[in-house]
Amino acid sequence: YERILTHMEIRDKNKVFNKSALRAIESFFLGRYFMYIQVYFHKVVRILNIHLIEFIEEFFGRERFLKESLTDADVISLMLKNPNHPTVRRIMAREHFREVFSTNSFEEFERVKREILSRYEEKLLRFDKVSKKVLDEDILILHGDRLLTLRESSDLINSMKDIEIYRIYAEKGIKDEVREFIRCLS
Repeated sequence: YERILTHMEIRDKNKVFNKSALRAIESFFLGRYFMYIQVYFHKVVRILNIHLIEFIEEFFGRERFLKESLTDADVISLMLKNPNHPTVRRIMAREHFREVFSTNSFEEFERVKREILSRYEEKLLRFDKVSKKVLDEDILILHGDRLLTLRESSDLINSMKDIEIYRIYAEKGIKDEVREFIRCLS
């Protein structure tokens, strides 16, 4: 980050980076990209977040949770008081729903979702959609006296696609059956 910051200047209210910081900027965006794919958007992280939201909505209600500024300790305390509640068990005992389908295609996701809902109850399934742009805004790189965007300056960054992941999860006890059903759709 030091190389990035020491090669940044402000021009006409825009942050401009000298091309000598290009490799450091590429490294930053690659690191961020992999953190999203491998950590923030990991299939287990995502389903546990879904179950946590279900727990909060059921026990607190979304409005109360936001209005009262409840803390992690409040949520965990309530979970510990209700260890046998199904949603708590999904989170704390790792009885979470399991991924049965994943794609980068919205159309394929919607097609499989329709088919699966024609056979299985929605309460046995969870659907997830996540996305992240490689670049949230244009980054300007100074090449001598020319200003280029980061995508114009870097073949690596230009080749990176925005992250889009669509997943279907099924209740643990029927995951294999649902996977087989989806496999037979192809």
